[in-house]
Amino acid sequence: MIGSKKNDSAGSGGKGNKDQITTLVGEGASFEGNITTSSARIDGTFKGEAKLYGSLIIGEKGHVHGDVSSPKVIVYGKVEGKVKANSLEIKETGNIEGDISVQTLTVDSGGIFNGSSAMKHNDHVKESESKAEVASFQEFKSQK
Repeated sequence: MIGSKKNDSAGSGGKGNKDQITTLVGEGASFEGNITTSSARIDGTFKGEAKLYGSLIIGEKGHVHGDVSSPKVIVYGKVEGKVKANSLEIKETGNIEGDISVQTLTVDSGGIFNGSSAMKHNDHVKESESKAEVASFQEFKSQK
């Protein structure tokens, strides 16, 4: 639909919501350098560092040479480098050669991962735990 606000991501100036694809490296295209964006899809070749605030999808013919940092990464293609994500999905055709640091990891049957992994926990501290630590510290301090 021409002129539709719902489908017009170009009119947002690249400031779409974090799940809307704002950057695309198309099949057959090659990009070298660093990129910081909300969400992206890579179907071509990307060399460099990618920092995203939303999702990163690497298509079946996508190839990333470099480090990736994004809340959600879905790999159908190949990544050679470090991946840091809250959620990482390696699909049946996906291949990661490098180290990963994630909270959740899903590897579909046929997906390939060669590297080391670090599973991180949510660093959120509950309010009740913080209050207990402060009270304990104050009690220790008053005993001196």
